[in-house]
Amino acid sequence: MKTISLAIILMMSTNLLFSQEQPNIQDKIVPVALKSQSKSRTTLVKTTQNKSITISKKAGEPQRVHDAAFYQEEITKIDAQLLAINTKIQLIQNDPTENDLAIQNGWYTDMGNIKDRLSAQKAIYQQKLNQ
Repeated sequence: MKTISLAIILMMSTNLLFSQEQPNIQDKIVPVALKSQSKSRTTLVKTTQNKSITISKKAGEPQRVHDAAFYQEEITKIDAQLLAINTKIQLIQNDPTENDLAIQNGWYTDMGNIKDRLSAQKAIYQQKLNQ
């Protein structure tokens, strides 16, 4: 009888020790469809002192407030991407076989479209930074 009651107590305590709690979600995060951003990003907009603060969260990344440092960091990332694209274009243009293949596949057109999209995004970030 002692072993049975001891086994029951042991199973109950094991269940209590290893059970997982459900997360308590108190803040409501409103998903917003952003054309230029990742689909896994959710955005929350708060208004304080007549000024809205945008807070975004990408999957696997911590929450981020869109302040001057955020916009400057995004502009730096875009500049690095544009530099990498320009460097790649120069390398491809220096190799005749790669250049012919790139022209044939429309690679230069694709890179031009990407550069245009990045430049437009950079202009948006610079506008928000200067506000």
